Amino acid sequence: MPLPDDTEVAEPLLAPLAGPQCINATNRSRKTRFNTASSLPWLAIAITSLFWVTVFSVAFAYRSATQCDERAGDFGRAHHLENGTSHRTIFSNYKYSIHCGNSPEAARRAGCQYDMLSNYWVPEACMDNNAVAEYQSDGSWHPFLDENHTVMLSSPDEMGSVLGGFYYTSIRDHIIHCASLWKKQFRVWAEAREAFDAIVADEEHTMHCAQFLVDMTDNGPDYREIPIKVFVGYATCWVRV
Repeated sequence: MPLPDDTEVAEPLLAPLAGPQCINATNRSRKTRFNTASSLPWLAIAITSLFWVTVFSVAFAYRSATQCDERAGDFGRAHHLENGTSHRTIFSNYKYSIHCGNSPEAARRAGCQYDMLSNYWVPEACMDNNAVAEYQSDGSWHPFLDENHTVMLSSPDEMGSVLGGFYYTSIRDHIIHCASLWKKQFRVWAEAREAFDAIVADEEHTMHCAQFLVDMTDNGPDYREIPIKVFVGYATCWVRV
């Protein structure tokens, strides 16, 4: 259940969406025949007028193209950030302001608490006690010092300080651990919380939990043969503006 210490911020793997296209219409020049013998003054006026019309047309077209390119760039850049194709992501407005160190003693000095849901020492600002309580309500969270479940650990602090850096629970507990973290993860995004721990944002752990739950279906009845009703729905798509 413990995760690697060097968690990386996850980035979505969706393909970037295409931005709006600018289509600039060009006017076809009309060829006009002039009577050079009798229309030289008018020809001069026409050429001068055409010159200034051309200058202003080019300037206007350039300005329009530039503005459109900027809008397309902003649109593309927004989706670029949204879809994880650059180093900036939805996590870019956050920063790691507190770290819990590499030992129980260092974690306590930093004001961290042991989060039995994530199995990590977590800065106080990122502790979600409601999520921990929901996780505990299943009753399968109890930790033991040994694989045979004979010596129970009595507190979160004892769990986080256990000799060797690991303890034992159960497969059921690990399933609840994954499900509870996903609930917590949703609330973090939905509520736009000011702080959240790195485990919530860790792609590797999220993918581990997904694969773990799929693998668990191989240990019971053949779920491929058990029917389940699926209702057709119609979703709203929220678009960032």
